[in-house]
Amino acid sequence: LEQIMALGCSVALDDFGTGASSLAHLLEVKPDAIKIDKSFIQSLTNSHTNNILVTTIIELSQKIGAKVVAEGVETSDQLDKLINIGCTYVQGYLFSKPLPARDCLAWLTAMGNSRRQSMDHAPKAKPVDGSSPDALKEDRPALRKAG
Repeated sequence: LEQIMALGCSVALDDFGTGASSLAHLLEVKPDAIKIDKSFIQSLTNSHTNNILVTTIIELSQKIGAKVVAEGVETSDQLDKLINIGCTYVQGYLFSKPLPARDCLAWLTAMGNSRRQSMDHAPKAKPVDGSSPDALKEDRPALRKAG
């Protein structure tokens, strides 16, 4: 793994918080990203305990310099909650179902066009750092329309 990282490849800990993906891996691997397992995200909006766990994972990731990705985002309520607690990367059915590689470019192009059209009509936001939670909050109309 160290050899792969030395080549410039990024490493992400997938399904963090479940199974073999645990805190011990943070000692062995210095991941570029931590992907929070969807099981935590599914009940994020109705479980105080999951809310605490997800918030803690996000804070931990930020403190060790890793990006954090929330897996399995399916609802606008989940997305809103994640934005409010500082998550800057998300994936899930809210945006798209899994696509074959051959369809990804067309989807990304359509997403970009939809986003540009949405942003043309959106109120102009104050400049923000692209990695801050506020960046996602300002981009929220585009995310909702494109999803």
